[in-house]
Amino acid sequence: MICWGPFQEAPTSNPAPDPLAPLKDEDPEVRVEALRKLASAGKAEEAIIVRVAKMLKDPQTMVRVAAIDCLSALAPRDPRVVNACIKGLQEEQRNMQFAAQQALTKAGPAAVPLLVNLAKDGRKSVRVATLIAVLGIGDPAVPALVRSLAEQDDRGRQAICELLAMFNARGKSALPALEMLLQDSAPGVKKAATAAIRQIEGGAPAPAPES
Repeated sequence: MICWGPFQEAPTSNPAPDPLAPLKDEDPEVRVEALRKLASAGKAEEAIIVRVAKMLKDPQTMVRVAAIDCLSALAPRDPRVVNACIKGLQEEQRNMQFAAQQALTKAGPAAVPLLVNLAKDGRKSVRVATLIAVLGIGDPAVPALVRSLAEQDDRGRQAICELLAMFNARGKSALPALEMLLQDSAPGVKKAATAAIRQIEGGAPAPAPES
């Protein structure tokens, strides 16, 4: 046993550096680099996710983009992450919208109901970003869109028809649901359903989102 004299202190090991500390740095590039390192480390710990989520309020767009990328790498299907990406799509910053689109692609069909709600946004840039996100999810989005029909109002059903039309022939499984909408009480829904059926069956190209 080692006995330390009255004027001696036992040596202490240096504490491990806190990987979250750089997130508070004044330099945004340091904050971005810290977020990239956290994403690469892949540790989806609750404390990390909560801390990174706070970075979505950073005044610098580059930091918010890095935060979305980090959250998507750590927990792409976490409802909190999906909601953060939905908010990211609503930012009219192209880099932020692109990061959110990529992240929602990883989230998969679970993100579709929230995307449908966003497809009703009055801003064309947000609707276009939403369309790209849905298409990025791919074929699994089609049944998710159909399931969402029952939960939507007139504008929501119309938006779903417009989204399904963009899948072209890949949306054939949605045809029975679209044919039922031909009897919908809302003229806008019937018109959108008719256009979607025509597009899926190989007729006229789907119209671009309205401005």
